[in-house]
Amino acid sequence: MGLRHITLPESLYGENIVLANCVADDPALPSYIPDDYTAQYESTQHLLAAGYRQPYASGYRKVRWQQGIVGRDLSRPGVMLDEIWLR
Repeated sequence: MGLRHITLPESLYGENIVLANCVADDPALPSYIPDDYTAQYESTQHLLAAGYRQPYASGYRKVRWQQGIVGRDLSRPGVMLDEIWLR
């Protein structure tokens, strides 16, 4: 998935603007791209440390889930990775 390129409306120039999940051709506009991959990893670590063992994942295919960084953590002993949780 690529980043969306935007053109800032004239009415917003001069305002305090930071672009999120997109970029503009104007180098004067600051932007940031969140690190979703690391956020998923860290949130999964937190849930596992808190004792959660039956996670629910919406929007993931089972293969992608198991191969991804989150899937690696969920394949640990005591963690149930069942079809019912992957919808």
